[in-house]
Amino acid sequence: MHFLPNKLALACAIALSLAACNDNSSNAPADPAATKASLMQTMDEALREGQALDPYGFAIDAASIAKRKALDSYLLKRLDALDSSVLSERDRLFYDMIRWDLQINLAGYDLPQSQIPIHHFRNRVVDLADEVGAAPASGRAARTVERGFDYFEQSSAERVAPGDAAWRRDIDRPAAAPVPASKARAATAPLAWYQEHLTWLKAYDGYLAEVKHQFELGSAQGNTLPDELVDRLLAQLNSKLDGEAIAGAYLGWQQLPGEADEALRSEYKGVLDSINGRYLALRDYLDYQHGGAYAVRLGSGECDDGFCGMTNGRDWYRWLLKKHTTTDMTPEQVHALGLSEVERIFGAMVKVCHTVGKCDSDDVAQSKQSGQIYAFFRYLNEPAFFYQNPLAVWSAGLNPDNAAGATLSGPQQQALAEHERALQEYNAFKSKAALVLPDFFDVERTIPKLDYEVVPVSYADAPYGGVAWYQDGNPQTGRKGQFFLNTYYPYGLQSWNISTLLAHEAAPGHHFQITIAQELAAKDPDFPQYVANASYTAYAEGWALYTEYLADHDMELYQGRGLYDPAVGDVKVEGSSAFNNQLQYFGRLNEEMLRAMRLVVDTGIHWYGWSHDQAVNYMKENSALGAGDISSEVPRYMAYTGQATSYKAGQLALIRMRESAEQALGGGFDLKAFHHHVLEYGMLPISVLEQKNKQWIEQSK
Repeated sequence: MHFLPNKLALACAIALSLAACNDNSSNAPADPAATKASLMQTMDEALREGQALDPYGFAIDAASIAKRKALDSYLLKRLDALDSSVLSERDRLFYDMIRWDLQINLAGYDLPQSQIPIHHFRNRVVDLADEVGAAPASGRAARTVERGFDYFEQSSAERVAPGDAAWRRDIDRPAAAPVPASKARAATAPLAWYQEHLTWLKAYDGYLAEVKHQFELGSAQGNTLPDELVDRLLAQLNSKLDGEAIAGAYLGWQQLPGEADEALRSEYKGVLDSINGRYLALRDYLDYQHGGAYAVRLGSGECDDGFCGMTNGRDWYRWLLKKHTTTDMTPEQVHALGLSEVERIFGAMVKVCHTVGKCDSDDVAQSKQSGQIYAFFRYLNEPAFFYQNPLAVWSAGLNPDNAAGATLSGPQQQALAEHERALQEYNAFKSKAALVLPDFFDVERTIPKLDYEVVPVSYADAPYGGVAWYQDGNPQTGRKGQFFLNTYYPYGLQSWNISTLLAHEAAPGHHFQITIAQELAAKDPDFPQYVANASYTAYAEGWALYTEYLADHDMELYQGRGLYDPAVGDVKVEGSSAFNNQLQYFGRLNEEMLRAMRLVVDTGIHWYGWSHDQAVNYMKENSALGAGDISSEVPRYMAYTGQATSYKAGQLALIRMRESAEQALGGGFDLKAFHHHVLEYGMLPISVLEQKNKQWIEQSK
């Protein structure tokens, strides 16, 4: 189905005649049932028509964006015609949710978003390069993206060489990363498969041309990437090349079945030739060091590393902050909030350093002047505090995933033991934490019926994933949620971070947040798919960070509660167990510090004109993050602008909502009920959730 404004206008005219669209100028009261039906229809059309406009996630040209703008304008007018006051409380929230989405989209369409069509952290060109040479035997083919895909928000993150910095965990991946839907035909009908794939190849070919065109527009208008990011982008593009062609690009064509006629073979080969030519042309255009015409920013001028150095940069950045945080906070407010949080958290870190005997005082200024706090940071990054399972001791033919029955060398035996130790310790903490959760969450309403499991990342995928992430399960089939733990990660898996990772990624973090919404949608046939497919980083990651706060503030995971080995004292550091309370607490602080620094650094780069090096030095001075993490984090903020601010912004908003409820309700405040109220409908924009919280407080009085 394709979008035609006159067709949709006709649909609304028909709906109006049936009272599905309400005329607020009339004195007649609106029909609640008809109003709800119209709302549900509007949300369904937003999903369906949006998919039809951009089935592959390639629509970044001006004409396609104009169609999306027209669709959103039409849908917003339909909402404006409704009397939302007659809707149920739940449906009013859904009304406010889609209204917020449409309004923020419309505010952004006139910004030059397409002029930076890809960057190293969101590179759809590279993401899909492997699909070019696909064949039926591969079991996959690039097709439509999953419902709810937003090009400007989502694309799978970079793949980097082993040992390079990648993402820390799924918090740094898109919340609902679009995966090309596999619709490969059975081997009994390969010709049909190829004909369908050819359609996608033509679309990808056009997309490559448009990406280069958008970069050219940005270059002419002063909206370009700095050299740091272009270098990373070029490295990704080159990684997919074998000589002067995309590696494996012609494999599928070479396997065309015998019944394929010469016309199909010729057309197929022609499209592949065009794709390779366009891919190389894009690479060469961006290759500013070897004659490429792209007007790269060299990081030598004011704001050269941030959006404030672009022609449209400041307006663009303000919009990005609003979109990502789903609040109305200004860049100045975000920056000030970050500075305040960094100061608070750093003070708590110094206290831990003093408690474990590594700092002579808990005075921040003194610990900085003496250098003791920085020595403590370095100390916690020593090998003894990491699970030791280096990729270097394994080979493709003999690795932890296929080592059963094999004769292992001493280093391999040690690495395998570390792999198993990590899984055992995470599972031990999972079991102990499960005993505490019913004290803070309603067993019937807010603790998911579906459990999760700790799953090791495969050896093959280890260099390319993060430290850990959560993959949702399926309540209808019984497939458990999965907390993926990268025990082969080249760096980054500290033994003092167990409780924070599990609280954030699994229970009560993402596992609760995602699974509760899934279970609700499964039980309620009236639950809108638009809402079920919603994705707001500020909500999702804000909740996960809130659960880190909950683990400390309420669950007292770092003050005993039987979750740690009692044989290990709170102040013991030398030879520390993974369950040392103080070090686990420091792990929480270090993770919170990362998110607080993001508020400062993101706004510093894009609003206040910080350089890349300024941002790196700031993070070094305020956290125990390793050099690899920092070298990944700063370019990520430079490229994926504003997104990193949403984590802490969402957490602090949830804490403020809770504090407002506690103050208003006093002894009548019920923490379990608060958690249910936050989670019960799945993801919402923070501004909409704040309104829901006010209503909940009034109802709870």
